[in-house]
Amino acid sequence: MIRTVTGDVAAIAGRILAHEHLQIDLSAQKGPNNVIGQAEESDVIADLRKAKDEQGLAAIVDLSAPGWGRDPVALRRISQQAGVAVVCATGFYWDPFPDIVIKGSVEALRDAMIAEITEGVGATGIRSSPPGTPSSTPCRTRGSASAVSDHRAPSRPCGRTPTG
Repeated sequence: MIRTVTGDVAAIAGRILAHEHLQIDLSAQKGPNNVIGQAEESDVIADLRKAKDEQGLAAIVDLSAPGWGRDPVALRRISQQAGVAVVCATGFYWDPFPDIVIKGSVEALRDAMIAEITEGVGATGIRSSPPGTPSSTPCRTRGSASAVSDHRAPSRPCGRTPTG
């Protein structure tokens, strides 16, 4: 099973871009010219349609993180309008870490990610897929450990490599 922003699918036939950011806001880290948001959405959709038609693009894995402008509702809208499946990954990135990563326990991090996978991101009801990028700093290692810390965690749908 592959968890996409429009629902779970059994398989995806076609090309897949495995590390993209369809909506991202790095303005706090890198300045005001580092935003892909609502103003760019029609261009993103047009580019995806073109890639679908000309290159056989079937899916995108969006790795935008909390605090980076991640917007599952926009990802769903983009997916529906472009006709390309979009996977929204859960997890955290280091620049900046949210407070839960700095102050929370491994169990709190795990529970937050499991909630995004099983219930949805925030109040959107749009469920995400497992985390995208393993890491090595102490906070990053705790974040990665939280993703695999509990054998009682629900079975994870494929999200990082949506070919099955």
